[in-house]
Amino acid sequence: MKLAVKARITSAVLLGVIGTVAQYFYQLREYRLGREAFLAAQAVRYDHFMTPMHHPIGARVFATVFFIAVVYGLYELIALAVVQIFSRSVGPSTK
Repeated sequence: MKLAVKARITSAVLLGVIGTVAQYFYQLREYRLGREAFLAAQAVRYDHFMTPMHHPIGARVFATVFFIAVVYGLYELIALAVVQIFSRSVGPSTK
């Protein structure tokens, strides 16, 4: 398997682990608040985001494209770092 493919797989796994850990700690924090506090916080979020229509569709599309670009850029930076780490540990003979 080529070094770049290994680096991309490793960076995808790393991003998955980071996302999973972040989601775990978010859920842990919500669990510690208790049922009533969680439901109250969700009611506030619903009132803020769902009741009035804040942004037109163009702003939502722009925000989504921007978010995807940031995540993809982060993925590419991690892949580049992993390639550098792998190439130093393996040596120049395998690419």
